[in-house]
Amino acid sequence: MGAEAVRVAEYRGGRSPAERYRLVPLDTVAVGPDDVFRPRLAGDAPWPGSLHDPPPALVWPDPPEAELLDRNGSLVRIDRRGTCSGEPATVSIASGAPLEVVGWSGPWLVDERWWDAVAHRRRARLQVHTSDGALHLLTLEAQRWWLEATYD
Repeated sequence: MGAEAVRVAEYRGGRSPAERYRLVPLDTVAVGPDDVFRPRLAGDAPWPGSLHDPPPALVWPDPPEAELLDRNGSLVRIDRRGTCSGEPATVSIASGAPLEVVGWSGPWLVDERWWDAVAHRRRARLQVHTSDGALHLLTLEAQRWWLEATYD
């Protein structure tokens, strides 16, 4: 099957859950009783703007679109200072049925590569707890909400 057949997650840093780890061939990393699935080396500083641990269990490779609405049925927006336009009340993922938001935290703002007109990204993240018991990480970018990850 070749050296590429077995892959393991390797920590590489980054602000979003999708950037923090990458899959690498098993033979390129040290694997022993003390090395298996260690998220990062002791003493590694967290990336500015990254999420706090624990990381989400499921990072969506192709994030589905989401719609986060306030109690008036208006789309929740976040301004440059991190203020929400309204308190999140419902979320609909991939045009599915709306779920009640029973708890939320954030937003966390990330302004990456502000000096580069092509690679510049401005995002805001919210964690939401829905009435079905799920915990999700939502990202607002270019005034559109996305389901970036789901917690266990």
